[in-house]
Amino acid sequence: MRTKQSERCYFCGKPATSSEHVPPKCIFPEQKDLADEDYRKNLITVPSCEKHNSAKSHDDEFLMFCLAPVVGNNGTGFLHTNTKLARSLARNPHLIKDTIRDARPLNLVAPSGTTFPVLVGSPDMERLCRSLQAVARGLYFYANGSRFKGKVTVIPSFVKFPPGKIMSIVQLLAQRMIDQNRTDWVTHGTNPRIFTYQIGPVDQFGMTPMVMTFYSRAEFFVAFQPKGIKLPHKNVFDATSENPIDVEITLGEGDNARKITWRCTGD
Repeated sequence: MRTKQSERCYFCGKPATSSEHVPPKCIFPEQKDLADEDYRKNLITVPSCEKHNSAKSHDDEFLMFCLAPVVGNNGTGFLHTNTKLARSLARNPHLIKDTIRDARPLNLVAPSGTTFPVLVGSPDMERLCRSLQAVARGLYFYANGSRFKGKVTVIPSFVKFPPGKIMSIVQLLAQRMIDQNRTDWVTHGTNPRIFTYQIGPVDQFGMTPMVMTFYSRAEFFVAFQPKGIKLPHKNVFDATSENPIDVEITLGEGDNARKITWRCTGD
């Protein structure tokens, strides 16, 4: 039988001192904010060291703030925004400034005529992806019983990047690949209104794809690239103005298909 002393952290492999929820427990609404539902049942936990559990609690709160208020989320995400997240803001008014860059208020009008106050701005993408990489590593550990050793790339589907920029190209490529294959992937998650995930089969390059979905709307594409695996094609993230990389994409099908080329320069 495994003991705490024999377990290793899902992220770094150091001796585990506690268990970490993946995704963080704070993204699941509390019972006191709900009528009859219990969205904290059967949450996933993995062994963790201090650094990758309680020491990153501020990142967990940051993740909740980035995900729950996404426009288009289901009603549970809206409820979470107006309860737990609102209480967090009351305790720490600077949370908005620390989370969303250039945040500005805006009123959106739904087809029903209802007005919703929202904040428009740019999330701290580096911190957001770093937080979600930890979630993805935890899910990998939970699914496979072993720590992933290699590079984890996270691509948000709902964040709008300027056309022609590297992330907009990567986002399009990932979306096309996922949409073509995910219908056969098993969907996991005992609280689907809050979180689900899908893990695809290892591809011909040795990479494993994953999709994480929060509040039925906020999707993230994940690619696990094992250590030592070299891709047979150029990585657009390596593009620079001195060494640009051309990416050719086919849009449409059959007689309507057309090829377009984007030149990535690292901007």
